[in-house]
Amino acid sequence: MDDYYALLGVERTAPVKDLEKQIRTQLRTWSKRSNHPDLSRRQEAERRVQQLGEARKILLDADRRAEYDRGLALAPASASTSREPATGKPAGVGWLDEARRHIVAGDYFSASYAARQARDADPGDPETWSILAWVNAETGNLRDALFEAGRAVELDPRDASRHLDLGDVQARTQLADAALASYRRALELDPELEEAVVGIAGIVQDAGRHADALRLLEDLLPRSRDPEWLGNQLGIALLTAAEAVPRAQWADGYTVTSPAEVNFMREHVDRAREVTRDPGLLAVAADIERSLDWCTERHWRTPGCMGNGCLIAIGTVGLIVAGIVSLGVLASGDILGIFVLLILWAIGVGAVAAITYLSGFQPGWKINQIAHFQQNRYLGPW
Repeated sequence: MDDYYALLGVERTAPVKDLEKQIRTQLRTWSKRSNHPDLSRRQEAERRVQQLGEARKILLDADRRAEYDRGLALAPASASTSREPATGKPAGVGWLDEARRHIVAGDYFSASYAARQARDADPGDPETWSILAWVNAETGNLRDALFEAGRAVELDPRDASRHLDLGDVQARTQLADAALASYRRALELDPELEEAVVGIAGIVQDAGRHADALRLLEDLLPRSRDPEWLGNQLGIALLTAAEAVPRAQWADGYTVTSPAEVNFMREHVDRAREVTRDPGLLAVAADIERSLDWCTERHWRTPGCMGNGCLIAIGTVGLIVAGIVSLGVLASGDILGIFVLLILWAIGVGAVAAITYLSGFQPGWKINQIAHFQQNRYLGPW
């Protein structure tokens, strides 16, 4: 039984927001790798993307998550999560092939052992260093991975995939400038290497230049060798850009506070639905769409004036005076006066109803804006 919490690197008690954030982050990382030139690493990336989709279905649904947690508590530890490496290999199988087999199975500790054996047998093989870098990056040993990916480049500087791997490790260690240089070098060696363009777009987007990142991917999509894969990358970038639109941002979310933000986000979401058919990405798009729908719909919010005691007192006195005057007109029997009185009451009731509706039923974005302003009014004007 797969432990999705371990897969995401979160505690089993993690709130839904943390789970969703980790799923999106890892989906972006692994989806990019699902077109890797090396078959074993591509298969591992595809397996991870599938696991992330399953994790999303289970962990973000309260009932399914509760049932899954009960099963996980009773399940024995998975072999793939063991920290004891498999030290043997079938006869006639090289250590490098054994490392690839363990990578596909998600057993990084055994893959690391096999890759080290292959390195010791032939320290001049760049593929061995490249696989070691992959394994160490996935087990959190980023410093070792950085050295090993660099060593693979030194041994095979004309292979674009070595520079691509080095760029990926550099990106994960927040060495943005170095990663950009590696991706660009990979493109110089292989101008058709779409993975390098995706890597550059990711670095650019992480720097907050969403429009530039989207432009890179949109320009590449019509001539892509794998439009489905690139469409998924563009979809991820579009959804990331959509969630970066709101001005009100904080560590674990955002608040939409204007109709312009709603419209701009909806454009990105609609475009994402056009370019991807990935179920996980479409689910993210649906979540954002539901949030935007709420922002455009009107909801009841108690008007601020209803909490003002002075205004309520004045209104009460006004109603009492109007009632006394109305009783006097009715008692007089003046038909014209009564007719005018009815008209005035109709106008008054209509005005009160209209004011109550407009001030009480407000679009969601307006409610968000008021709440955000009230929470931050001492930090400066909105």
